[in-house]
Amino acid sequence: MNKPSTPQFHQVRGVIEGLSFSGLKTAAEVAPHVRMVPKRLQELSDAQILPHFRIDGGEPLFHMQHLKQFIRRHLTTEFVGAPVPLNLRPIVFQRMAEPPPLPLVAVQDRLCEYPSCDLPPCVYFLISSSAVVYVGQTRNLPARLAQHRQDGKSWDKVLYLPVLECDLSRVETEWITALNPSLNRAGAKRGESQTE
Repeated sequence: MNKPSTPQFHQVRGVIEGLSFSGLKTAAEVAPHVRMVPKRLQELSDAQILPHFRIDGGEPLFHMQHLKQFIRRHLTTEFVGAPVPLNLRPIVFQRMAEPPPLPLVAVQDRLCEYPSCDLPPCVYFLISSSAVVYVGQTRNLPARLAQHRQDGKSWDKVLYLPVLECDLSRVETEWITALNPSLNRAGAKRGESQTE
């Protein structure tokens, strides 16, 4: 029967001689620096996966530099991501965080707070009954939507796709061609421009 191999002292001698025991840290001490919770460090040490030291069978102790190198090499995965060309983001209306001025208290349960963020240039989609009825481009979405309301267009929802200003016309044209929305076709028949 084969004996389980145990590391001989001469195999780790250089490591021990080169380290200061005061430089060894507990799982709780190294956890914030390696972005792992102490419990997981303990589990991986008990499974003899992480490089660590134990003095007289005690808790695992870690040399910070060695641990970081090991985690970087063996436990870290980089996800570079992928382009998402159809990243439609809805405009979300939020309920008011603070009480409204006194004259508006009677309707406060129906008030929504206008988003305080600046919206980027975008291609936008007017949705009615779950169908895209219009595609447009703009550098100022709130003003453009107000203009559509004045022109008599109606919709249930607005979605927008942030687009670099230099790509607005190209992206809008691609979406109009792909979706052929009814209100864009009506504008084209009347000889109106399809871009804003």
